[in-house]
Amino acid sequence: MKTFAHGFEEPPGRCCWNRNELQRESSAAAAAAQSMDESRTVAEADHQLLEECLDRMPAESRSLVRRYYQPQGKSLLEARRELSIQLGISSENLLTRAMRIRKALEECLQKRRAQAGEE
Repeated sequence: MKTFAHGFEEPPGRCCWNRNELQRESSAAAAAAQSMDESRTVAEADHQLLEECLDRMPAESRSLVRRYYQPQGKSLLEARRELSIQLGISSENLLTRAMRIRKALEECLQKRRAQAGEE
């Protein structure tokens, strides 16, 4: 048994600096980093495809969906209430419009992903 500073002894068959454990931990960390990089790459590609889908939409729809999902310095509820007033529609009607636009964006994104996968 090895004796360390201050008289501590290494437990039998176990060392805090076990080379195999360090290699496993290093491999796991490398795999996690690679997975994060891949996820980031996919997210960046999806963001680009989403922007392309937004660009293809009518300006009114593009503006509505951006204002609906990205309130500028206000609470989400307050921003949506103001948006429905500005558009002269009920909150329920605003929700319906936003959901239809979102569905169209999701369909466009799926098509663009499929096209990108074919290339």
